[in-house]
Amino acid sequence: MFTNNFDGYVDGLQRTLTSIGVSSSVIDLSSFVTSSTDLLNTIKEYAAKNMNTIMSTTADVGVAFAQFFIALLLSIYFLAEKDKLKSGGSRFLKAVFKDQYEKVSYIIKQSDKILNCYIVYNLIDALVVGIINAIFMGIVGLPYAGLVSVVVAVFNIIPTFGPAIGAVIGGFLLLLVEPWYAAAFLIFTAILQTLDGYVIKPKLFGDSLGVSGLWILIGIVTGGKMLGVVGILLAIPTVAILDMIYHKYLLPFLEQKDE
Repeated sequence: MFTNNFDGYVDGLQRTLTSIGVSSSVIDLSSFVTSSTDLLNTIKEYAAKNMNTIMSTTADVGVAFAQFFIALLLSIYFLAEKDKLKSGGSRFLKAVFKDQYEKVSYIIKQSDKILNCYIVYNLIDALVVGIINAIFMGIVGLPYAGLVSVVVAVFNIIPTFGPAIGAVIGGFLLLLVEPWYAAAFLIFTAILQTLDGYVIKPKLFGDSLGVSGLWILIGIVTGGKMLGVVGILLAIPTVAILDMIYHKYLLPFLEQKDE
């Protein structure tokens, strides 16, 4: 569909540029790509010249899928042996920490609870974003509202790059129908993701984990600056765990010390 309609996209964009005062003498799209056939030939030439890069990237993707499959198998084995692992871990902690075992055990249990809440509310956040996106597309009358909204919701679970990937996929699907559909969708997605990152997520995780939304926002920014994607992924549960340790142990210790 995209290939068959490509000539119309180029002509429509050229007319739009002309209507806003940019003449064909300034920007002539026909001299860039005259037809969809030229575009396909360009893609073929690029693929032939960069076959090594394409094969290398494909191999990397294959390795990533293999690692994911191995991790999935390992998680199944860990879940199957969880009772033995918990029993052995408890004995080890008692032997190492002795009198401090209760405190260490409490921190581990609370950290586990925080991580579970983080996963659950991350899924809820993705669902909220998907529903808002579906409502917008339904009101505006954009096609593929269900499909695109599911894609946006699923990729919203992935930190940092996930929303961008979902926006690109959704925008491309809409581009096949009408370029202005894609433009409207991408503009709304940029606004929605900004609200999600700086309003919805801090509020949602702050209320559920008992941490100020301000500290969550600071944690996300700091984690991203220090560790990149990994820092953003771990920022929210890390802030929640540190906040729990501070209020449960560090603050009472400092207050007793002053007395």
